[in-house]
Parts: sequence; structure tokens; C-alpha cells
Amino acid sequence: MRLLSFVLSLAAVGCLGTSPGSGSSSADADADADTDADADVGDGDTDGDGWSDAEEAASYTDPDDAEDHPYEFGDYPMDPCRNDIESTGYTPGDIAPDFVMPDQFGQPVRLHDFCDHTVVMTIGAFWCGPCIEAAAELRAMYDELGDEGFWPLDITAWNRDGAAATVPDLAAWAEDYDLNTPVLWDDTFRGTSDYMAQGNGLPHRVILAPGMEVVTIGVYSEEEIRDMVLEIAAR
Repeated sequence: MRLLSFVLSLAAVGCLGTSPGSGSSSADADADADTDADADVGDGDTDGDGWSDAEEAASYTDPDDAEDHPYEFGDYPMDPCRNDIESTGYTPGDIAPDFVMPDQFGQPVRLHDFCDHTVVMTIGAFWCGPCIEAAAELRAMYDELGDEGFWPLDITAWNRDGAAATVPDLAAWAEDYDLNTPVLWDDTFRGTSDYMAQGNGLPHRVILAPGMEVVTIGVYSEEEIRDMVLEIAAR
């Protein structure tokens, strides 16, 4: 079931020209034929991944790459800059490297897909008391700040028992705290260890401005995060 619904806007808008009447020129007829051909191509699925070429174009994904397609679950955004970010490092002022991690639906989620958002990564563990408190606040923060570009990523290595988290663990966490944004598994913090090394305490927060600029890294309260998101939005 696809929760990303782009309604084939590229094929539906401006692709159905007025049928040529008896007074129409051959050039008009040719133009209409070309437009109809373009619509047919847009409705196709070149890479056979189940998404039409038009849907992929609307999501900035590659219609020739079966591994690159819109998110099937979660209705996550995909920003136009997703393939144009040049990473420089992990410290404030750097451009954050990309990563791919599985979410609560079992689908791979790519950090740079959200490059036009203010991304707040909350890195922790499901057995961590402050991480539980942060998760309880997360949905309310997203509902409040989503229109300001706020996009949270809740990231864990371990489940409530201290074992490696599984997709069902991620799904249970999302359900427990009514999260409609990604809950990700980072195997032994391999993808985020360079951020974790820059401070102590859980949950560890990484705030990225649009363009994937690392703004700050550390342990922050929800109020501090809210203030930083609003400050970035006001730039």
C-alpha cells in the first residue's frame, strides 16, 4: 500500500492538448501527438520497481534505478537537493555525510532525502530513561514545528532489553509514542559514532540546518531544541 500519493501530476497537467479540429495545422497535430507520447512514457515504469516514471520524477528519484524510488510507507518527504549534497564532515559547520538505515517499516531511509529540512537526530537507546522522555515529546514537537521545516529522526542501536533493535522493536516504539516520523536502527551506532564521540550522554542530539549543515551536537532539552529550530527557520 502506497502512502506516498503523487497522483501523476506531471502526466495530468498540461499533457492533454485540445484535439485538433478541421482547421488545425499539421504542426498542432504533431505537437499533440508528441504530448500524448510523453504522457505515455510518464505513465510507464522504466526500471520495473512498481513506481511510474511520473511518480519518480515528482519525488526526485531515478526512473532508471530500481533501488531509487519514493518511500512506500510513512509519507516521508524527498527534497530536490537529495542528490546534490557534497559532504565535508561531522563537526559544526560541516556538511553532514549521508547514511542509510532501516526504519519501523523495514524500508531503507536516507538522511540526504531530507536536505531541505531542519533535521534533528535523537540518538539513544530504548532502555534509556531520558530517551523515553524525549520520545514522549517528539510527536508534539513535530506537530508544532513541522511547518517550520522540522524533521525528527529517532535513532537507536538497542531495544529495551539491550539487544540489537529489530524492525518490530522500532515499530513498537513508534506505536508507543504515536510517532509518524522515522524511527531508525543504527547497528552499534556505526552510522552516528562520529557524532557520539563529540560528547557524552543520551540522548545525543545532532541538529542539521537545510543543506545538511551541522549546526550543533550535544545533549539538549526539548525547549532548547525548539528554540534552535525556530532560530534556523528565521534565517
